[in-house]
Parts: sequence; structure tokens; C-alpha cells
Amino acid sequence: DGDGVPDAVVGSYDKKLHAVNGRTGRALWAYEPGGQIYSNPALGDLDGDGVPDAVVGSYDKKLHAVSGRTGRALWAYETEGWVRSSPALGDLDGDGVPDAVVGSWDEKLHAVSGRTGRAIWAHDTGGEVRSRPALADLDGDGRPEIVVVVGSTLYAIVPPQGTPPIWNPGLGTAGTAAQALLFTLDRDPTAADRFLDHFPRHEAAGRVHLARVHARRLAGDLAGAKADLEAARARGLRSVDLYREILAVAPEWELPKDDPRLAIAAGMEGAGTGLPEHDPDLAPLDADVLGAAAFQAYRAGAFGAALSHLGRYFSAIHREADGAPWLARARFFAALRPDLSAGDLGLLVQSNTETLAAMDSSDRSRIERAMEAWKEKHPGETPPALPWSE
Repeated sequence: DGDGVPDAVVGSYDKKLHAVNGRTGRALWAYEPGGQIYSNPALGDLDGDGVPDAVVGSYDKKLHAVSGRTGRALWAYETEGWVRSSPALGDLDGDGVPDAVVGSWDEKLHAVSGRTGRAIWAHDTGGEVRSRPALADLDGDGRPEIVVVVGSTLYAIVPPQGTPPIWNPGLGTAGTAAQALLFTLDRDPTAADRFLDHFPRHEAAGRVHLARVHARRLAGDLAGAKADLEAARARGLRSVDLYREILAVAPEWELPKDDPRLAIAAGMEGAGTGLPEHDPDLAPLDADVLGAAAFQAYRAGAFGAALSHLGRYFSAIHREADGAPWLARARFFAALRPDLSAGDLGLLVQSNTETLAAMDSSDRSRIERAMEAWKEKHPGETPPALPWSE
């Protein structure tokens, strides 16, 4: 407020960012971003009025910039996940205005123009970013790098997006090579082999073995895929993706039937494994139990429950995009009734062509049975052709 005494800016669970007079303790202003604030605000003059402005993350999935003078929004930048991370400020684009770098639960590190609130770049980290990044010139090129913790690993990252981290102290002198290989797993078919040759004891080795399973299975190398699955399990990996690959490659293996992640994998693969039912009401904070219940309801034809559980499950694990195809399937089945007219049935099939084309053999059989039931109720009428029968 220009009285020569530092004032305070703090976020609260009441979904407000508060500015408080340092001399009197009275409110200067309060800004409502639309979600709870776990993030600590960063201060810098973004609008050139000589008064520090506040930049803060919120559970509304946005990074907000707020005028320090008026308490009004300067801009809001939207991510695809909660912004629990606290932002760091520094001039990244050379325009003389501090820019913001912040992590999100969408597994990305975002750089945002302080002047406009638009994205400068976004870097996929492979994990939820909850920590506050730090900016420093680490390689002497005159430009800041970003240091940030993701999970249990500390990374130093060179902008822009797509550049592998330049070091990871958890791996000592070999960190650069190991991290570069991890960041190219999806693009370089040799990366997994080279990683496991050089870093077999790395904490990510189980995940790399699993990545190689899929490639080997598609190439017809089932023996190699099984060997990688054994190695991934030996490294302690227990995940939905691991169980999905086991069900596809080695369904005869003994698996922990009470693990809800196995039930999720079985539901995704359409595999009947005689698993126990999971009740999300008995474990309301366990996303895996919710996911298991969702896919068990889906495979059982309880599409009302499936829609509710699927939406909550993929939201809880911050994978809404991955959940969209499953929700589309459940909506299709919920709408597929024998009393539909031929015109309505044709419209339903036509509007879900992509969804139908992606369905597995179990779902296709279920649809074909539904079509037979429809024909019995509508003798003499022809149901629409299905994508896999054309």
C-alpha cells in the first residue's frame, strides 16, 4: 500500500488470496480464484505500476496473477490438474517482465508469460509436480534453468519443452545419460535396451522393463516379454499396466486376487478372473478400490454405477483424458435398449462409430447379443451395421 511497511499476501482454504496491511493487520483486499489455495504466492511487478503483484496456484487448476495495487485479476492460466505447487518468478522470454514457472498435477511444469498470462512452454515431467521450482543459471549460458522435485527425484531442466533434464543428483555422474534415456522411451525404440544395459539398478528399471514388455509382445517375442515381466515384478512394480500385460502375455501366472489394481486391469482387458467384488464405500479414500468397483460394474452391465465410479476414479488419479473413452463406452451401453426405434438405434450407432471401433471382443460380443435382442423385439427390421462387421 506504499506506506513503507512490508505487507503480507497469503492463500487460504477459504478459497481466497488475502493481502494484509503489515502495519495494522487489516485487510487490503481479498481475491477469490475459485478453489482452495495450498500454493504460496510469489511476488513481482507484472504490470509495471511499481507495486508487486501476486502469482498463486489454486485447486481450480489455474495459476492466477493478481494486481497488488487493486486485488483484481491480471490473468489466469489454466492447466489440466490442481496447482498445488508454488510458482517461481524470473524473466524467461527476455521482455523485462517476470514470468512464472509452476508445477501442476497434470504432470507438467508450466512456464507462463508474466505480461500476458499465455504459455511460454510446458514440460512433461512424468509425475505430479507439487514442489516449488527454483530458477538459476546452472550451465553458464545466461539463461535460467529450472530445478524441481518430482516424486522422490530432483531434476534440473533446460527449457523449452522436450529437452531432457541436464542432471539428477540421485544418480551421481551417470544421471545425465540415464535421465535422457528415460525421457526418450516413447520416441526411441532402443532407449529401453540401452537404459537396462547401463542402469539395471535404477529406481525406474521396473517401469522400463514394463515399457519393453509391450514392444516385445507386439513383435511376437512372448518369451522376452515374460522375462521382462518377471524382472518388473522382481523390482517391486505393482501397477494396473503391469497386470494388464500379465493378463495378455501370461494369464496362467498366479496373481494377488485381492489387489484392486488387478481388478482394474481385468476390467480393462475384459478378462474373467473370478476376482472378489470391491466396495468403494468400505474404502472411500482408496482410488484403486474405486477403480476396481468401476470396472467390475462396467463388465457386469451396471452402467449407472459404472458411469459414476468411472468418472470419480479417473478424476481421482488425474487421468480424465484416459477415462473419456471408458465413459463413452458406458454411455453407449446405457443408451442401447431393445425398445429403441430403428432410427434412434441407427443414430446411436452412427454417433458412436469411434467408440465402437475401439471396443474389445468382450464388448463386441455384448453389443451383438443386444442387437439380436433388438431384432426379436422388432421383427422384419434390420439393425444398423456395426463397424467390425462392415
